[in-house]
Amino acid sequence: MGGGVPFAESMTAVLCMFLFVGSIQPSQQSLNVEKLYGERCAACHGDELQGASASSLRDGVWRIRENDATIARRITDGHAGDRAGKVPALGDASVRALVIYIREWEARERASSIPWRPPTLSRLEISSEREQFALETVVVGLVDPWGLAFLPDGRMLVTERKGQLRVVEHGALLPEPIAGVPLVWAKGQGGLLDVAVDPKYAENGWVYLSFSDDGGGDRATTAVARGRLVSGRWTDQQVLLRPPVESYRQSMVHFGSRMAFDNEGQLFVSIGDRGFSDDHRICGRRMARFIGSLRVANNSGMSPSVRVHC
Repeated sequence: MGGGVPFAESMTAVLCMFLFVGSIQPSQQSLNVEKLYGERCAACHGDELQGASASSLRDGVWRIRENDATIARRITDGHAGDRAGKVPALGDASVRALVIYIREWEARERASSIPWRPPTLSRLEISSEREQFALETVVVGLVDPWGLAFLPDGRMLVTERKGQLRVVEHGALLPEPIAGVPLVWAKGQGGLLDVAVDPKYAENGWVYLSFSDDGGGDRATTAVARGRLVSGRWTDQQVLLRPPVESYRQSMVHFGSRMAFDNEGQLFVSIGDRGFSDDHRICGRRMARFIGSLRVANNSGMSPSVRVHC
């Protein structure tokens, strides 16, 4: 599909057909897209999509007028001269996961070619046709910041995806992270995700964290815990949301987990689809499988109730 061939050429996409020994159905077993790519595609397109006997899949150069549907069709059908029709087809969810995987590598390659230049000014004013904006550097030194929340005293809590909860005080990043936060599964898009401060923090001191929880066997899912900050440590932890074992998947994408409180003090938590498109087609299946849903935790008592919204 890549390899420097001009876009204007209307050639058939060269997508290596995946030699397949029984179709993977995510409804029956978890889908590990990295493993799937390694087994079906890497021999031709390279372990990191860089190209081998077939062209690169990450350089953004395509031989066809590509879109997600076209890529999915080429994955499913192969191309002239391959073994299409002689091996079982990949399931829809597997094909979709591979398309996302290719797109993520493509975006990573594109981003890596853009030089990063930190702002040279502490404040930059920008004017548009209708509004004026001010871009200010708030803090430097964070690594993969994901979520942030403000404490009543003005301090800012920031999660770093690799698993650290940082504190920004008076515009400066404190050198030491909060100790004792939950251990996270920091792979792909997983890790320490969002942070939220209880509306009644002044009374109860609760801080909420969402994170990718390690289920063993390279499986993970989204979980939520709350705790209190005491002298730079995470204490009094309570796990509010940890799904059943069947909800742990071998996927490194789409954990979701933004958190927000409503006016009644209920905590809303979004759960990503984990790249399994078939699991969010029907509300009942989504409820049973946990992923692709919006969860609500009643913020009272030791074990807040949890329900699903489709």
